[in-house]
Amino acid sequence: MVLSSIAVLALSAFASLAQAKPLEAVASFTVIADMVSTVGGDRVHVKSLIGPNGDPHVYEPTPGDAQALKNADLAFVSGLHLEGWMDRLIKASGYKGQPVVLSEGIKTRSMDEDGKRIVDPHAWNSAANGVVYVRNIIA
Repeated sequence: MVLSSIAVLALSAFASLAQAKPLEAVASFTVIADMVSTVGGDRVHVKSLIGPNGDPHVYEPTPGDAQALKNADLAFVSGLHLEGWMDRLIKASGYKGQPVVLSEGIKTRSMDEDGKRIVDPHAWNSAANGVVYVRNIIA
């Protein structure tokens, strides 16, 4: 029910763009691209920098990624240091905007990594955090 309500809000947020050409968006990886595409519908064209089964922790951007980002109207990232390469790519690409950080405002979770307790950067795996991601796309 909550996700349905958010989807309706998202569609109405994009309604004013109905007659305009689709926004060009870049998403850091496919989960983010799927969310942006679902929220934006035909009002947004989304390119995922990392393809299916790619790893956002260790991805190495290509010159094509820099070009896609430079040409984008909007850029979306998960945040929480998941895409450690993104700041470097933004600078190299000449992208003029600030990326939309979808994890902004979430309740973080912890996980163990190499014997240390760290913030879990896979925040979208929580349904409650997924709702926050969608709200940040709409905003």
